[in-house]
Amino acid sequence: FLAGLALILPWYMLGAEDKKAVLNGQASHPVPVVLLNTLTVVRIAHMLAYAFWNAVFISRQPRIGATTRWAWTLDAFFAGFALSYATYFVLSWAGWLNPQWDYQVSAAMTAFIYLIAYAGYVQPAVFEGYRWNEPNAPVKYRNSGLTPEASRSLLQNLQLFMQEERAYHDPDISLDKLAAALNASKHHVSQIINEHLGASFFEYVNQLRVEEAKSLLAETTRSDLHVIEVAYAVGFNNKVSFNAAFKKSTGMTPTEYRRSHSQSDSGSEKPGTAEGGG
Repeated sequence: FLAGLALILPWYMLGAEDKKAVLNGQASHPVPVVLLNTLTVVRIAHMLAYAFWNAVFISRQPRIGATTRWAWTLDAFFAGFALSYATYFVLSWAGWLNPQWDYQVSAAMTAFIYLIAYAGYVQPAVFEGYRWNEPNAPVKYRNSGLTPEASRSLLQNLQLFMQEERAYHDPDISLDKLAAALNASKHHVSQIINEHLGASFFEYVNQLRVEEAKSLLAETTRSDLHVIEVAYAVGFNNKVSFNAAFKKSTGMTPTEYRRSHSQSDSGSEKPGTAEGGG
């Protein structure tokens, strides 16, 4: 920008009458035509190259709903402005520019400027800037390409998906399955669980299972649901792993938890129905 401004400064320094004379063909332009055309081509190439680079960057991010749509929309607005700008000069160089085309191209450029401003107003995060990595991220994730905004959005999608679909009920749930459901890479899903939730994938899944198991144990009696039935209901496929995960989270066995929290079940589990060693 500064280089281009310096080269075209002689034109900007002309007075109003001198500029009118140049525009009416009564005087020569203070900047050589070849240089003016070169600056214009470079300016257009720079804008289109930036729009293309931005598109490449966005395509490398995880597809996470609204964030991705806004990023693509903003890039489309910028590309539209660059193409409108280029159209003006193409028409001018081809000798096809007339007042009607001039007004239409100017209207299009103005519209894209307002659309970019609107995007910045309703989604300010799109103007925070893009980084290939986050400086304060753990070393193992420095090169993940996941921006802070994308990370937050993916976390929201993950939590909403788990809440509504209860994917943790699937005893065979895996990181690959979850990533496919979220339309994201398993590396990025693992990253947000580690960074934002402070747990591994299986620890996170077991936490969700245990939280639901706690509710079931408190709301039901042994005659309603045996402990092992609770385990199966929330996604565990054996009582050993259920007992271990539950005690790690609460400090109590499932039976002890039921006895201390259930409002209507004061009795104990019959031999053979409770967890071993409970």
